[in-house]
Amino acid sequence: MSIHVPNSEVSKINQAAGKDRVSVSKELMAVIQRSLFWSEKTAGAFDITIGPAQELWGFDAPSLPSKNSIADAIKKINFRKVQLEEQNIFLPEKGMRLNLGTFAKGYAVDKAIDILKENKIHNALINAGGDLKPIGKRSDQVNWRIGLQHPRNSESLLASFSISGSAVATSGDYQKYFEQNGKRYHHILDPKTGYPATTGSMSATVIVKNVMDADALSTAILVLGSEKGIALLDSLNEVEGLILDIKEEANLSRNMTSIENSALKSFKNGVRY
Repeated sequence: MSIHVPNSEVSKINQAAGKDRVSVSKELMAVIQRSLFWSEKTAGAFDITIGPAQELWGFDAPSLPSKNSIADAIKKINFRKVQLEEQNIFLPEKGMRLNLGTFAKGYAVDKAIDILKENKIHNALINAGGDLKPIGKRSDQVNWRIGLQHPRNSESLLASFSISGSAVATSGDYQKYFEQNGKRYHHILDPKTGYPATTGSMSATVIVKNVMDADALSTAILVLGSEKGIALLDSLNEVEGLILDIKEEANLSRNMTSIENSALKSFKNGVRY
């Protein structure tokens, strides 16, 4: 599923954009179908065709793309153009690019948990760079506790979540970024503009059954911002989440029950529901 491996299925789909359909595994088809479900549900705030814009920014070797190059890139970003037929996938325009990114990482974590369960391992926690999925309990027989990092102070935890059987994913403007002329450019791009999201969100955390879904939603609500992002979470079943914004306000979904040991009141003047 990697775009960095030339002979991966996703790379083959991208290489064939505008030319040919590509036959893919049932596994990849299921992942892409789920990603397109979330693209539709989030009105494109999460979009796996973001590839053309991501390639321009190159956060591993930061550079500021030209306005013209971004304008050209966003013409190729539209999840609704992805064509699925039986086990074939087709990108109809040359230059379109899929990038499953953390969605694929989330899928890998979910599969790893399945393997642990199949091997009768009932208590474990997998942490893949901010994508977390625990099963069972800790050795002291209490639920796993997951810390919420302060988005501007990596040494500070604002709260913890009591989790068992659910997944946690956080997207933030502090995970990959560069600064130029006093402005921060982070890696969470708005598919509609091709630029880093500017809705005032510093981090977005989602708790849901599996990591793959948590990844899609945490990315989407950071792009959407506090008002629209929390409204989206409130419209979904069995989903919890929160957004920390640049006003130092913590915005929680209506059904947030997993949070405990909260220092969010010191984040500013309290929690806004």
